Amino acid sequence: MKKTLAVLLMLCLLLTVSLLSAQAADERRSYDFRLTADGKKEKEAEMGQLVTATLTLSRLDSRESSLTRAVQAELEYDDSFLELVGSSVITPGGVSWNDMARRTGGRAFYVNYLSLSGGELWESETTLAVFQFRVLGKGGVSTVRAVNCLVSTEDGTDSYASVCNDLRIVVSTECTVSFEENGGSEV
Repeated sequence: MKKTLAVLLMLCLLLTVSLLSAQAADERRSYDFRLTADGKKEKEAEMGQLVTATLTLSRLDSRESSLTRAVQAELEYDDSFLELVGSSVITPGGVSWNDMARRTGGRAFYVNYLSLSGGELWESETTLAVFQFRVLGKGGVSTVRAVNCLVSTEDGTDSYASVCNDLRIVVSTECTVSFEENGGSEV
């Protein structure tokens, strides 16, 4: 009986969480998390080069300042291709950051703001972070994926509509194809 009750409680909890996360974003405001390098969504680079990236939050529905209580952005990247230069990270007051290994591989650079005192008035366009990646890749393309980009509603129960873009770092678009005969005839 206790086991059945525990399973039912767990199912209720999972249902509640999935219903809350399935809510549509609040459309009264809309935001753009713009991730760029030199103002562009794609940057050509060379191995060893430092690439300076900027994460900007822009209000799309208005040019007016707005009360901001909580913001988050998660930037996932391939740590065999890029290395975050921790000493290069610049954020405005109140915005924190953290770089962590992901359980599924790669790393994630988190940018967060949380006000426990009612929020702050933010301009319609605010730079959340400026930072550098060192290019480790010898060739190919790597994408810094912006995910879980959210701006909390004023009461903290939902998030406003938002969009985010990825940043591509291109070292080379050339590729080498090699064939291994593996006991077969020569190609």
